[in-house]
Amino acid sequence: MGKRGPKPDPEFGDQKTVLSTRISQETRDALEAAAKANGRPLSREIERRLRRSFEDDQKIIDTLGGPQLYAMLRMVAEAMNLAGTIRGDGNHADWLNKPDAYDRALWATIRVLDALRPVGEMAGASDQNGAAGWAERRRDYGISLADLVIDRVAEAPPVIASPREKLTPRQRLYRRIASDLGAAHERIKGARFKGEEK
Repeated sequence: MGKRGPKPDPEFGDQKTVLSTRISQETRDALEAAAKANGRPLSREIERRLRRSFEDDQKIIDTLGGPQLYAMLRMVAEAMNLAGTIRGDGNHADWLNKPDAYDRALWATIRVLDALRPVGEMAGASDQNGAAGWAERRRDYGISLADLVIDRVAEAPPVIASPREKLTPRQRLYRRIASDLGAAHERIKGARFKGEEK
């Protein structure tokens, strides 16, 4: 009986097609390091990265609301990472899984968004009796929309979509987010219920 290949991966299916190409040693070293870090064979790491490249970055930016919002999100990400990885209370290389570091990153996010707040009066702010009601409605509406995104990402399979799958740009985005969240994808399941308990 002939030698059998690796077991098919549910994310990529049965890999039978061979692609031969020349790459720099630096790129190969980076791919091998990434494959080892992610616990994948080299061929699967390469396919994963190639599939991701088919997701048009401009479409993702457009889905996120355009280049200005994308820039804001990069700014938030930088502030979160700086706040999360500060070493005042131990090594926080994995800050996403450390409650104290995560809390610092949460407050860093709020601070960046507050700094970018547009100038001007909010609806209902001049009406002393209705200002609190307007503020509460804005908060509730924002939370319900955040819950919608959380639910969609939680329900998305954490695999990169095949270029042949007929998905909307938003469905592809939710899948990519779910895939990139890794183990944290499990945490968001039931997040709305936890938020309502507070």
